[in-house]
Order: sequence, then C-alpha cells, then structure tokens
Amino acid sequence: QQKLKEKRSKPARTSRDGVLVSALAIELVTRNGKEIRNAPWLSELYKELNQLVPQYEIKPAGIFQSIYMAASTEDRMAHEGLVRMARCAVEIRELIQDFALEHNLDLVPKFGIHCDIVPMVGIGCSAALSHLWSVSLSLSDEAMPNEIHMSTQSLEWIGGEFDLTLLPAHP
Repeated sequence: QQKLKEKRSKPARTSRDGVLVSALAIELVTRNGKEIRNAPWLSELYKELNQLVPQYEIKPAGIFQSIYMAASTEDRMAHEGLVRMARCAVEIRELIQDFALEHNLDLVPKFGIHCDIVPMVGIGCSAALSHLWSVSLSLSDEAMPNEIHMSTQSLEWIGGEFDLTLLPAHP
C-alpha cells in the first residue's frame, strides 16, 4: 500500500516532460588554429579526459574528428549542471595544457558549452539534442584557443555561483 501511495503522489512523466542537458564540446587545435586530426597521442589524451570528466558527474558523449564531447543531465536546477560543466572545462583546459607540455605538443583546446531543456521522448527529443550539440560545436569553433565560450542562455542559467573570470584564457 505504501508503494501505491508513493506512485500516486509522483506525477507521471509525459511526452511534454523534459530534462536539462548541458553539452560541452572541446575542439583540439594548434596555437595558430589548425585542427588536429589522427595524431597518435590523441587516444592517450582522450583516455585521460574520460577519467576526469566523470569526477564532475559528466558523461563522455563521443569523439568526432578532433572534437571531444561530454554531457550532463539534471532534473533540478540548470545552474547545478552548468557549474559542474564549467568547473570541469577549466580543469580540462589545465589537463590539456599539462599534456601538451609533457609531450612537447603544439596543442590548445577551444570550448563551447550550451544548456537547454530536451524533451524525454519523440521527435522533439532528437531535434532538441541536435540543436544542443550544434550550438555547443559552433561555440567551440568560434572560441579562441584556450577560451571557454558559453551560450547566452547558459550564462543566464549559471547564475552567480561560478566565477566567470575563470572561463577566459589565462595569459
């Protein structure tokens, strides 16, 4: 009977329900902006990123050419996932800088972060996810090396809990 009461007290999810998704795209380039592809050390770097990202409750989402993608989902406040995503991006930037120094590589990251509400099911889910990744990828493409760009919506949703001065490139 207790389980039945709990089930009744929770509203059922419908196709209109959505989940907050934060998407991170990291493009790897040389200092002069040339995209890096098929380098023998990329798998080692991706392995390190795959170990770091889950520490922020973020999941690796895939690799496309020289772009590493990760995502965070939230059922609560948008800023929680975005704060974790931004902190993770800052640490990833440092990890990549250390990796480049250690391996004597001309390597810098460019970041794009976007957050939106994605419907749970149906065609709206695919369209919203496609848009989410498109915005994240565009932001990383527009970023200068070592910069972390956030969409306007993400900046609005992140609130005052994250020091945004950490996002620009350090000298």
